Amino acid sequence: MEPSDYTSIAVSIQGQVGVIEMIRPQEGNPLEPEGSEREMHDALSRFQRDRQVRVVVLTGSGEVFSRGGHKTPIRVDPAEMGGFSLGERLAYGYSYGVFWEYLPEYRKPVIAAVNGLAADGAWELALLCDLIVASESAIFHMNHFDMGINPCQGTCHYLSMALGKHRAMDLVLNAKSMTALECLEVGLVNLVVPDGQCLSAAIEMASGIAQRPPLAVALTKRLISRAAGVHENHDLERTVAYFLRTTEDSQAASRAWATDAPIPEYFGR
Repeated sequence: MEPSDYTSIAVSIQGQVGVIEMIRPQEGNPLEPEGSEREMHDALSRFQRDRQVRVVVLTGSGEVFSRGGHKTPIRVDPAEMGGFSLGERLAYGYSYGVFWEYLPEYRKPVIAAVNGLAADGAWELALLCDLIVASESAIFHMNHFDMGINPCQGTCHYLSMALGKHRAMDLVLNAKSMTALECLEVGLVNLVVPDGQCLSAAIEMASGIAQRPPLAVALTKRLISRAAGVHENHDLERTVAYFLRTTEDSQAASRAWATDAPIPEYFGR
């Protein structure tokens, strides 16, 4: 894939900073395994090989970072998923998981410039980045339960570590939202800036890091990431997410979420 083939993202290099911008704001900059996730993976791989690029900034266009997954019901039929079953996707990392497994092991610092709403998987994406700059009006929404699934990109482990068990439970089980300032207070973002300045502030931060010894930066990033154990429970969380996709309750929840229907009755099956 060439950058000219990208349809969900745009890439650029500003000095020693690589910028990846999700460019479908009318649709909420959706995260899609065969679309934006695949393209971001490809762009990150290119930046990793480019000696000029020392830090990467990831952002969204318009007034939204990303609303997360595309608003469609859960799909379990292999015919709708490129011919692969959920079991094959889990075992071999086809489509689902490739990008999400790659990002925690990425060798160069990645800064999330969260310029607006970051919902479900988009908040997980920001949390997987090394630093987060947020606009004042940015909202972070942990709404996985609305869709009948669990946070599954190492997020349960990370939030428990960062916030403690009870705050993490409250945030996830009650599908809560947090403002940028609330996230700043508990250490879930690094910097909050006025609206309209998020990307420029993130690039300024990235440019400062790029002036430091690149090998020391890359290796220290790995040490801190390993110490945080962000990737530690990823396989377990993903296994639970794949299992839940097969249950009646989760499928009913996802249909209601996708169509803005009332919350359905759940039967535990």
